[in-house]
Amino acid sequence: MGTRRKGDVDEMPPSITRRRLLALAGASAVGGALLPRASGTAHDSAEMDAWNHPRANPRNTASIAQTGPSAPDTTWTRRFDQSNLFRFEGCALVNDRLLVPAHDRLRALSSETGDTRWSITLPTDRRREHHQLDSAPRVHGDLCLVASLSAVYAIDIASGDPRWRFELNSSTDGLTLLGNTAYVSALLDGEHRLVALDVTSGRERWRTDGQYVPLAADEDAIVVGSPTGRSEESRLVAFDPETGTREWTSDETLSEGRHRQRRSGVAIGENTLFVTDSGTLRAFDRDDGRHQWDVPLGDEESTFLDRIAVDGDVFVVRPDVDRVLRVNRSGAIGWDREFIGAEHGISVGADHVYVARRSGVSALDPETDESVFAVDVADTPGHGWTPVIDEGTVYGIAGDTVYRVSDDE
Repeated sequence: MGTRRKGDVDEMPPSITRRRLLALAGASAVGGALLPRASGTAHDSAEMDAWNHPRANPRNTASIAQTGPSAPDTTWTRRFDQSNLFRFEGCALVNDRLLVPAHDRLRALSSETGDTRWSITLPTDRRREHHQLDSAPRVHGDLCLVASLSAVYAIDIASGDPRWRFELNSSTDGLTLLGNTAYVSALLDGEHRLVALDVTSGRERWRTDGQYVPLAADEDAIVVGSPTGRSEESRLVAFDPETGTREWTSDETLSEGRHRQRRSGVAIGENTLFVTDSGTLRAFDRDDGRHQWDVPLGDEESTFLDRIAVDGDVFVVRPDVDRVLRVNRSGAIGWDREFIGAEHGISVGADHVYVARRSGVSALDPETDESVFAVDVADTPGHGWTPVIDEGTVYGIAGDTVYRVSDDE
């Protein structure tokens, strides 16, 4: 299966040049203009049935109805240059491409061999004179969307070529993709806006005034965080994803205002919105934003917000305190176990719960919390992301290592 020795570093293909990206100016650089809706681009919330988002889907459930590995071997590992990985939520998997974000570039690796198919470094920001990727990849069809400093880019997944860019007045607070519409929070025309963009053309569908940071979405709502004006406090707000009409505002505030971190601690269940908030798992009614229950997750708080996965019940990983928990839909803790080396990623397949560790990945039995396996893949342990589940396979990041582990084929 194309296995290399651990520690091998890929030689990267040439990055996309600044000239090629700037050639997209003009009609494609539509930020700040109220442009007419492009023909044939009505909002469609339909999603691919695959792990095409960093947390599987726009609802951030980090779950999929596929069976991951049960007794895997390491198929391949690749080392790569990285920094600030904790701010990303994970990778996306589409067809035979694994899309891997890093501080200054996006890479597409072959899911079968781990070889680099393309690598793109986006243009230097005109004000800051440096490169920076500000979002993990979101996929619709043959396009991948990423935010980089003061623009949103659509990248062709097969070739790595840019299709369009949407200019902003600032870096993004958040980017969420639902079907063929992307929702971006940033300064635009000098004011805070939530902007809905058509994925295929980059044209604007609608915008709202105010700072509304997209957190999660389903076919009926885009859920955002909105600062209240008080220090470190916000509320949840839901907008109609097609029209931008406000649907509800939560009846209780959240104590944390760090929206970049909060995106990994928000997920939409069947009828409930789950949120991690200062060491507590909180539940809100999905249809009207009313608070339902709180569950304290322990006496210690995490420096970074806890991560969750939802498959009926809620599975929580608490990296800074080395714990993994299962909480049922009524707010009762099913199990709570110590998990040394836990990192910022947890996901659920048809059979197991997969937990990122600093040196690799582990699987737990979701009913009993018993360990199924543990695989160490990284010579240089470090931050870990949400494990990506495919049939018989898990992909992920541990430190500076991208890995694929799978059952024998």
